[in-house]
Amino acid sequence: MTTRILSHIAFGLALGCAALLQVTAVPEALTCWAMISVITAAILTNVMQIRSMGIAGLSGLVVIYRALPVSGHAAQVVIGLATGMTVLAILLAIFAQLSDSSKGKMIAHEI
Repeated sequence: MTTRILSHIAFGLALGCAALLQVTAVPEALTCWAMISVITAAILTNVMQIRSMGIAGLSGLVVIYRALPVSGHAAQVVIGLATGMTVLAILLAIFAQLSDSSKGKMIAHEI
């Protein structure tokens, strides 16, 4: 598998972790916000020329982590997993772009 596909799989797993918040005692608005944050990170990572712009989508997950109740340990673990998967997906997308540009795929249109 290429690193681009692995990046998309990691974004899918992060979105699944964000959707898993519905099982915990987290309000519905925070669950939707978590899913929107992961989707925003995926869109920014795949659309922008600079792949690290997807990090902006992590700010929503950090805000949700701070808004969780102290007794919600399961929700904290799920948010941590979603954040970790999102960071992994962004790093894989950056690595995929670097490996493609080193192979000459980015400059193939200039010849």
